[in-house]
Amino acid sequence: MDRVERAFMEIDRKFFLPDRAKRDFLRDSPVPIGYDQTTSQPSLIKKMIRILNPDKNSTVLEIGTGCGYQTALLAKLSKKVYTVEIIPELLDYARGKLNSLKLCNIDFKTGDGNLGWAEFSPFDSIIISAGCSSISAALVDQLAANGTLIAPVGTKRLQYLTVLKKINDGKIHKKTLDPVSFVELIGETGWNNGNPE
Repeated sequence: MDRVERAFMEIDRKFFLPDRAKRDFLRDSPVPIGYDQTTSQPSLIKKMIRILNPDKNSTVLEIGTGCGYQTALLAKLSKKVYTVEIIPELLDYARGKLNSLKLCNIDFKTGDGNLGWAEFSPFDSIIISAGCSSISAALVDQLAANGTLIAPVGTKRLQYLTVLKKINDGKIHKKTLDPVSFVELIGETGWNNGNPE
């Protein structure tokens, strides 16, 4: 069993779901967590984490804390996780769950994830957990050399997993993968600001 599989074995998805959604914890599908948000299906979370391939020396920026399930997985696999959530109530919920597991390598911030968290950049990995019309320049700037960013990019109807790799000279290598469907990223490059439908 590799370390990613081990992390998924150790972190209980059911623990992070609101009571009304716990019956769906075994489903490999998105589950509503309140505030018009969902937590993604475990298979997709696993795929995104495998692409990032964090290790015990990695710093990770997570955009969209949600219920904290993905945050816990990243914390198990990384040196430090910086997680940003725009909905204060969700962040409080996730922080409570994560603190109860005594995961001490996570810093939390309420704010627009499109702006990242410049104070602690650069990050070895950046994961965006909501659909966006584009990836903000701020997040690209905060990615370390040889770092990897993954995000669902597209329209409200259809996004594609998009992977950016920053080369040593600062150039960006972009790769487009599978079609996906995420709730919208709220903020500067979110669809709610007049970006593509």
